[in-house]
Amino acid sequence: MTGMPKETIRYMLKKRFPELDLAVESVFNLGELGLQRYSATFKFTPNALPHANSILDKLASVAFLTYRSGTLLEPTHVALFAVPVLVEEEFQSFLRGLVDDGVLREVELKRLEWAWNPELKCEYYNFDSGRWNVDWKEVGSHHEAPPSPVVVDQPRLKPGIDRSDILLIKELEASSVRNLAEISEKLKMNAVTLRWHYRKHVLPVISHHRVRWIPARGGDKSKVVGVSFGFSQLTKSELVKARLIFNNFPFTWYEAGSRDGSYRADLAIPVAETVTSLEFLNGRLGEMSLPPWKSHLLDLPTSMHYTVPYENFTEEGEWVFNPETALNSILSLAKA
Repeated sequence: MTGMPKETIRYMLKKRFPELDLAVESVFNLGELGLQRYSATFKFTPNALPHANSILDKLASVAFLTYRSGTLLEPTHVALFAVPVLVEEEFQSFLRGLVDDGVLREVELKRLEWAWNPELKCEYYNFDSGRWNVDWKEVGSHHEAPPSPVVVDQPRLKPGIDRSDILLIKELEASSVRNLAEISEKLKMNAVTLRWHYRKHVLPVISHHRVRWIPARGGDKSKVVGVSFGFSQLTKSELVKARLIFNNFPFTWYEAGSRDGSYRADLAIPVAETVTSLEFLNGRLGEMSLPPWKSHLLDLPTSMHYTVPYENFTEEGEWVFNPETALNSILSLAKA
């Protein structure tokens, strides 16, 4: 596609992009994997708060957590889950159990029916210096490009993949630029067999690829501030207005919503652009006369992405969830 040598492309993806705080990621169609997205905000109880990181990591291995971040100025966490459609009721009951048993409080859970990753706004990013250079007057004068169409996920009751496929997906989510030979060695799987699984089952469930700016590695707080906006009960026309704002905003990296009018947009804003960015959004949102929204300042150095919940996928190609076992494992950490 580029006419550039493969070696040059590999160097740029594996060496140059990380130096610029950029990462290439494969995004999978969770619906095809039989998974339903959920967004959650919650607070830990005072007794459980000292064990929050351990509890969150455990939620990733036993209860489908795929992303979490702390917030600034308030003891709140925001999170994303990918829940097998066949155990949604058990999962919701499990979260209520965490409240009843004194681990969490003030849990707000929303079912997300679609999600999208707006593209990196290359026109505002200096690839020589690895820095953002945004002219806000120019941004405000641009004709806003329409956002990508919303495609509502329809999760499958039974995913058309097996255990080998889910392990391969897990490895590609961890690092999309590794070659299949490296992955076959790690998984101790025949390279020819793994390549067959990739072409036959994994490649068809890749929704898209994205380049994302990830400047908070190693807990570095000096480069970025995160913000999460949440809207409820938007009309169709209001949703279009909100998506126009956030899809054309230079630092939006994730958006998701539901047919009931819920909408979420997550931002990663360079520290130097924080004040002007929030002033720009405040003006734009005010002009649109949208209903009240909630916003959280994300402590991005505390955030964590987890891979697809492969621990809950059996050799028979089925998702499993044992709420009682999961709850007990969390309670043992909360009471440690």
